[in-house]
Amino acid sequence: MNCAGCALPIEPDMKKMQMPCCDLTYHSQCGINYLFSGSYFSNVECAGCGNHLHDSHYYSSNSSSHNQDIAAGNVLLETTAKADMKKLKDKSKEMSAARKELDKHLKEEFAAFEEMALPQLEAIKALKDSRVGVIKQSPEYKAFNSKKTSFSLLFGKFQKKYPTIPRCCVRQKIGSNNFSYRYNSSLNMVQRKFRLRKWYN
Repeated sequence: MNCAGCALPIEPDMKKMQMPCCDLTYHSQCGINYLFSGSYFSNVECAGCGNHLHDSHYYSSNSSSHNQDIAAGNVLLETTAKADMKKLKDKSKEMSAARKELDKHLKEEFAAFEEMALPQLEAIKALKDSRVGVIKQSPEYKAFNSKKTSFSLLFGKFQKKYPTIPRCCVRQKIGSNNFSYRYNSSLNMVQRKFRLRKWYN
């Protein structure tokens, strides 16, 4: 199974996220990135079946019951739990102050590291850019772009001809991975594969 976001395999030991409305599956982080991306909030549709996730029953809740729980919780916070809540707030302030100190220390250490490593990093980046340029001129790169464009145009015509057929039905017939590849940018695929930061971990 491949991730619908990055098109890379989802290994058995990896965390994954499946859409609640269909079988579209992501790596956990890819799914989170999709759900909280700007494009998601401007067009709140599942990429697989077209369901409007924010408006659908998949994410609905009983608002009346929820409001009652909040009211009851606030009463407890002002009475029985007030002393314990103060302790919790004090600890959170201590944690926040410690985090700021750590962040300051990390910035200082990284600045020192960056100064020492910058010449080597620039050489590696130049090599990476060179290889990416070679890939972008390759027949494989051009073929994928051509086939993806061709599929998208044909799918658009299909939707106009059969507007009553849900996308999830088409997706199931084509295959989850094959259908989701039309969302993949070839340049993003290359850049993701050549991310330098994965070498440092």
